[in-house]
Amino acid sequence: MNKVINRDEHGRFKKITPAIKNIGEAFATGFPFYINLNNKSIPDLFSRSSKFRVLNNRFELPSTLLKVTNAQNYGSGLFYLSTISSNGGVYNFYQYDDFSDFTFLTGKEFLKAKNEFDKLIYYNLENNLGHSVLTGTDHKYFFEDADGACIPATLFLNKINGVQNSGMAVHIKPNYRNCLQEHHNVIVGHMIDVYSFARTTFPEAKPSIKTVVNLPSTIAESFLSKKRDCSNVYGLVPKNNNPNFQCSESHYHFGKDLSESKIPSIVKTLDAVMGVACVSLLANFDDPKRREICLPGDYKIKPSRLEYRALSGAWMCHPMIYYLVSDMLRKTYTLAEKGLSNFWKASEGEVVDTIINTDVVQARKILARNSEVFNKMLISAYPFLRQSPFNKEQTFKSANVLFSIFMNGMETAIANPSDIVANWNLNYNGNVGAYGKMVVTHFEDLKFKRKIA
Repeated sequence: MNKVINRDEHGRFKKITPAIKNIGEAFATGFPFYINLNNKSIPDLFSRSSKFRVLNNRFELPSTLLKVTNAQNYGSGLFYLSTISSNGGVYNFYQYDDFSDFTFLTGKEFLKAKNEFDKLIYYNLENNLGHSVLTGTDHKYFFEDADGACIPATLFLNKINGVQNSGMAVHIKPNYRNCLQEHHNVIVGHMIDVYSFARTTFPEAKPSIKTVVNLPSTIAESFLSKKRDCSNVYGLVPKNNNPNFQCSESHYHFGKDLSESKIPSIVKTLDAVMGVACVSLLANFDDPKRREICLPGDYKIKPSRLEYRALSGAWMCHPMIYYLVSDMLRKTYTLAEKGLSNFWKASEGEVVDTIINTDVVQARKILARNSEVFNKMLISAYPFLRQSPFNKEQTFKSANVLFSIFMNGMETAIANPSDIVANWNLNYNGNVGAYGKMVVTHFEDLKFKRKIA
């Protein structure tokens, strides 16, 4: 009997199965699969339940090679195929299961077709990263006095709606949303409330950009008794099981039910792209000491969501950096979910070493190596970067304005990252002050190297 090799979602070989004979069997093996038509014509197709109902009129395809990305089963052997041709065109049409004018590609032919379509996808990567996932964040950050000494959150904050104290830190926990701007408005509202609470007791209190603070003995014992509540995709464990310090953290949430098999790939891709990018972006603000307890590959699964937990809280210093990092985290998640992580060139070992050692030099080497992919992701996140009429060279030049922030550190774009009160306009009565501080509103300033207040 002819045999073919079954594949996982990335096209890797899994096990031997009987040869695929029809669309129904291909449908059962998963997507994508590749077919080669005997000719470029798709013939007229009439419904078998009604001879007068035309399902497809005859049409011509530009090539015989098709990638089938989905097939909807209507029963009675009828399928609706969603396909991409080798020239990038999208073609959707009906076919019955006994349609035999094509062959299913397997083995070396499958890999050859996959390689051809991977090149096509890469060329148009900025058009292939659309997302609709709910996202959100929770943030742990510190307050300090006029001398820079940390003020324990327990001294000024009791639990209020969406906010609580956590050791030395304030912990903001807004619900996640489809709209990043809505989420931003909730965050800044909480930040204004907490700032007001803190100043009631400590008039000179202000949010701190510090990513590590030492724990006084009065807090350390109860705080350290809490168990580490996350998993690690690499099986890493903290180097320091009894730290006398606490770290700021900003966890990113992706609200979608995921198959367990996809989680490792998504978390590793988030590390490879944004874990590494933030080593560079936050180079002058992240304390390397935090990597004794906050590790690459840290994540947590909650009902209907994945929490990515490897980043510090320093990227919350300014709304524009919040938007920039959030948008790129969403694009990185999409890159992984769509099985396109192979476009990012970095080995697992160098990614882990770069993050755990806060190796800024290596982080920037990885970013430089992948600058084209990163810029394509930026273009996908920010359509305003596209030149009209489309000019690829100028579009990438515009994207590079944002890429350079990740490459050279956020202080090259933000006038004073440490002044969180001014950056988020926390003295305003409401969130109007920080509302307009988005990437698009500041792009002209960034293009001409004017720092953002």
